[in-house]
Amino acid sequence: MSLVNYQCDVEAISPTLFAVKNFFTDQGLGWLLQHYQPGHNWQFQPHPSRLVHVLPVIDTGLELMTQVGQIVQAYHNKPLKNLDHKLFYDTRGYRTGLHYDSPDIAVMLQIYLASDYFGTPGTIFHIEKTYQTGFVPNSGYININQDLKLHESSMVISGCRKSFVSSFAVKD
Repeated sequence: MSLVNYQCDVEAISPTLFAVKNFFTDQGLGWLLQHYQPGHNWQFQPHPSRLVHVLPVIDTGLELMTQVGQIVQAYHNKPLKNLDHKLFYDTRGYRTGLHYDSPDIAVMLQIYLASDYFGTPGTIFHIEKTYQTGFVPNSGYININQDLKLHESSMVISGCRKSFVSSFAVKD
């Protein structure tokens, strides 16, 4: 069973930034949303308005993570290894200020999930010109982090913003 859509729509924004649409299959979205109930294994990090859940690499999760890695690998010219896979649950008051991803991260994938939060863009990248990802369920971006792009997200005014994030490093 495929949890990611190998025929997902990918558009180059720059040589190292790709917009992604229709990333997960219905089964993949269902699996994620089933694991998307905040509970005892969620943590507030690094802000009290952001809950983070690191997905365990077990059962269907292993299959999902392997499939995510296969798609991301197609946009990177070196072998990758999984660093982590997380679910973010951003609530009122949370925003990501201007920042760069850690240089230890070779590739970052963020896919927005079904949410009651609309009206604000997703991630805002400050590259040659500003690019805003739309906050559309089952869409997001692949960031090849070799050029350490400055980026941020707008503040959550109401509801919540839910997303799936995977980070990868270059294999040694």
